[in-house]
Amino acid sequence: MKVLELLLNCALIIGGWCVVHCLTLKAERRKENRAKAETVVTDLLELEEAAIRFHCAPEFDGHANDALARKIQRITQIVRQRPLDKLSIDWKILKELRQSITRKNTDQSDFKPQPAGSEIVRDIRCAVDDFISRIEYKKAEIWP
Repeated sequence: MKVLELLLNCALIIGGWCVVHCLTLKAERRKENRAKAETVVTDLLELEEAAIRFHCAPEFDGHANDALARKIQRITQIVRQRPLDKLSIDWKILKELRQSITRKNTDQSDFKPQPAGSEIVRDIRCAVDDFISRIEYKKAEIWP
């Protein structure tokens, strides 16, 4: 009888430890995933700043133009990979972001410095804000 009680106690202790361990791992994964999403938000804000700086610059900068294209591509790849693919960022949001930055004023022959309140600058800000809002909404939904 004492052996049975001892085995039952051991089984409860081991079972309890397994449950706590699994829940802790799950919480850590959620925390890591939220941190990765926050990194993308930071990258988007940096992209917004660089894009506005490019479009408001007094003259065309080919290196900055190429860097913007690479940053957009990198962000697109990051949100398509695990675990951020669970955010289900709509391709239309990605397309809107890319077009807001690269659709106008990116050719050296017709580049014109943009004022701070121009349509191009406003479109960039709106696209970044939409993207960040989508990330925040899905992050709260998936990884509370």
